[in-house]
Amino acid sequence: MSQPLRVLLIEDSDDDARLLERELRRGGYEPAPLCRVQSAPEMAAALAAQDFDLVVCDYSLPRLSAPEAIEVLRQSAKDIPLIIVSGTVSEDIAVECLKCGASDFMSKAKLARLAPAIARELREAEARRQQRRATEVLVESDERNRLLYEALPFPTFLFDSETLAMTDVNEAALRFYGFARGEFLRLRLSELWLADEVEERFERLVLMGEAIIAFPQVRQRRRDGSIVHVDVVSHALTLGGRRVRLSVMSDVTERVALEERLRQSQKMEAVGQLAGGVAHDFNNLLAVIIANAELLDGEFPAADGRRAGLDEIRGAANRAAALTRQLLAFSRQQILRPTVLELNVVVAGIESMLRRTMGADITLVTELDPALGHIRADSTQLEQILVNLVVNARDAMPHGGTIVIRTQNLAPRPSQAEGDPSSPAGGYVSLSVTDDGTGMDAATRARVFEPFFTTKPVGQGTGLGLATVHGIVHQSGGQLTVDSAPGAGACFTVCLPRVNEAVESPSIAPRLALRRATETVLLVEDEDALRRVCARILRRAGYQVLEAADPAEATAVFEGRAEPIAVLVTDVILPGKSGPVLAAELTERRPGLRTLFLSGYAGEALARRGLPASAAFLEKPFTPDALIRKVHELIESGPVA
Repeated sequence: MSQPLRVLLIEDSDDDARLLERELRRGGYEPAPLCRVQSAPEMAAALAAQDFDLVVCDYSLPRLSAPEAIEVLRQSAKDIPLIIVSGTVSEDIAVECLKCGASDFMSKAKLARLAPAIARELREAEARRQQRRATEVLVESDERNRLLYEALPFPTFLFDSETLAMTDVNEAALRFYGFARGEFLRLRLSELWLADEVEERFERLVLMGEAIIAFPQVRQRRRDGSIVHVDVVSHALTLGGRRVRLSVMSDVTERVALEERLRQSQKMEAVGQLAGGVAHDFNNLLAVIIANAELLDGEFPAADGRRAGLDEIRGAANRAAALTRQLLAFSRQQILRPTVLELNVVVAGIESMLRRTMGADITLVTELDPALGHIRADSTQLEQILVNLVVNARDAMPHGGTIVIRTQNLAPRPSQAEGDPSSPAGGYVSLSVTDDGTGMDAATRARVFEPFFTTKPVGQGTGLGLATVHGIVHQSGGQLTVDSAPGAGACFTVCLPRVNEAVESPSIAPRLALRRATETVLLVEDEDALRRVCARILRRAGYQVLEAADPAEATAVFEGRAEPIAVLVTDVILPGKSGPVLAAELTERRPGLRTLFLSGYAGEALARRGLPASAAFLEKPFTPDALIRKVHELIESGPVA
């Protein structure tokens, strides 16, 4: 491929110009295109108008000679090789031209030398340019200092390589660190470092003396005591015989904070997945315990002393079920039943109960915005959020104090610590709980939403309260922030998207009267103990129950029965294929088959497995009465296959 070459040609002969252009192409250059002049004014104008790589000049033209062309080029102050190409000129004249500044001199009869001469001169010209640039960088001048120390947007300073004393600083560094110039120049570099990092930094900068050192994410202290993170690149220089280092800083404090929040989010997500899986398996066990306890309850007379033990079993199982609901809430896998509602109504409805949980030395104050907008949320989950936040505030005030519950409208994009998602068009409705208790330091604030993290004594807290709030808020599309400092109390703020919709009135479906059942139910559950107890419950209610441990067995049972099956009761998560897939296949064979889904998972975990939002669903653990009523409602609501 030809190398582009910008050539200024000083020649009055058209034939010689064409000859020269052909020789350039033969030598591997592509004139782009030739700029041809014949007088000193034309040459000066061309040099001023554009840049050239090479000047080729005939020795003698009617209006311009080679020595005159050399002088025009010199006055232009451009470092461009000039090669004289002429007819018959004596050797003395050629030597004189070279002394005046020509790069080379050759005869038109020997143009084979032109391409090598051009290559040599281009290399030498580039070497001269690089040398000038290096010299300009190293030259100490007032202009260089002004550009280096004042014009750079990055905090930059010079310090002595041996004593670490500051020798110069730019305005960006003064603004960044908060010092006046005189104050900064009285500092040693080590005074910006944190105490536990001085030894490491000193060893690399002074003892090892590396030419270029990069320190990523260095912690430094500003004049006001605040800590910032910076990426540092430090260069060793010698100025005026003195060994110094030039350090350039890049503020990465915000990036470090974002990375930490990302790591925290990933950790919470991983723990959430684990918590959801544990809750699912635990719910299967609790469903067996609770269902069997309820069945046994009907077998003991009222005066039987064994009922006390049975009540203890049921109470413990119900408390364990509440704990699994907290795990599911934290992992954002609980069932939400959102409706359009007024947050003030939710607060007012639970206020009296909250006051009963407060001690006599704690004052509960509510400040509710009368013009508060509507939100779409699960009222039960909102109550759980409020209870957890208020109880947490109460426990943070061992000697009493005041708790303030406040609601208000917020414009789009409230400040937040958990991330920066797009704000809803209608802004937010906020719920905040503020206390004047002991407060939290930065390390505690960073972990406050972690599951099982608690500052309470052993046995006085599970560490799931705030983790549960975090899960519910984010599953509801909201944001959660905390503002606290040691001795200054804490303020937890929940922001939920505001909606421009009317409040939905709760609809209560009429409760169906239970009758003695006779229909057939296909029960599919891979947990043997749970399948057995569900079958007992349904059979006690009069249903004919066909049992299957997996989808393959369920399909075989279904196809081998000619009589109608009224309801398919199936777990959502089964070995081989999911409950929704099994239900779809069986319904295709017998349209009209009703299905009741069971699961210890909920929310997004079920949606990912194909469970329609409108599907009939019973959350584990459940009571025998709940299972019977759900099946009965399905039978009464439509045709049987």
